[in-house]
Amino acid sequence: MSQDRWVAPLDDGQIFKKAEALLKKFPNTDIRIDVHGNVISGEDFSTDFCQYVKKASGFSVSRASFKIGQVSIAYVVNHNQSSHLVKITFSRDANKESHGDQDIFSVNFFKEFGVPPSSGPEPSGEMSVAAGYSKIEGALSQAVDRFYELQQKFQTSNEDLRQSHLAEVREIREEVEAERLRFQKENEDSRVELIAAQKLLDDRSNTHARRAIRTEIKDLIRESLESFLFSENTVGQRRPVRLAYWVFILAAAAFTAFSSFQLSEVGNIGSAAGIMLIVKAAISGFTTIGLALLYLKWETSWIRPWTHNGADVA
Repeated sequence: MSQDRWVAPLDDGQIFKKAEALLKKFPNTDIRIDVHGNVISGEDFSTDFCQYVKKASGFSVSRASFKIGQVSIAYVVNHNQSSHLVKITFSRDANKESHGDQDIFSVNFFKEFGVPPSSGPEPSGEMSVAAGYSKIEGALSQAVDRFYELQQKFQTSNEDLRQSHLAEVREIREEVEAERLRFQKENEDSRVELIAAQKLLDDRSNTHARRAIRTEIKDLIRESLESFLFSENTVGQRRPVRLAYWVFILAAAAFTAFSSFQLSEVGNIGSAAGIMLIVKAAISGFTTIGLALLYLKWETSWIRPWTHNGADVA
């Protein structure tokens, strides 16, 4: 029993890959591939020549045969330029019973190499196949041309719509920008007028306000100074310090007077004792004067901060 099928051609790389896949699944398969008269078996797939043909992915294979048990399949490249199809011849020895793995091999083979579906009766010859293929090719060419035509119309319409949209967006953007600038100018003019009016109002009211505030602060400082300087608490805090100053001043004055009295009793002032008395009297005298000056400074230091604050306010 023999049957023929017509399929699309495969390049050399695809043929070898599919043959290796079938050989891997069915190790007992006898494979012969004819490449320009060089017959390559399944055992030769690892040779350099076979690897080169597979990587080149050309169209050098003219025939590939597969046999397992009673099933034989031949992949024959058709050199008829009108069809450009490949014929697959499937044959089985009807007199012998085939095993299940042979049927599975047939299914896998046609799965790998592909059999195009047919909506009508199977062609009776190569010319019928070529005619059907030409019709299909013409229909596909017309469909492709129509697709490109529709695509061109779509791109033109899309570009026109995009340009229209961009023009509309540009116009709206210009209107918004003009409105924003007008509003910004009006806002700036209003702000300048408001600042000028506020400054004029401040200039008019600040003079009277400063005068009233200055008078009020001066009265508060005067009242606080009087109440602070002459309060019982302040007088009580100053009394010990004042007493200590007077004690040191009187002691220094007494020492100065005593040194002066001793100096008057010395007959020879140029002697060493006279010179020592003069130095003691001078030191005690300067000490008395210095303590007196410190006392005066301390007395006025209580009043000076308040008087300075009053001068600043004035």
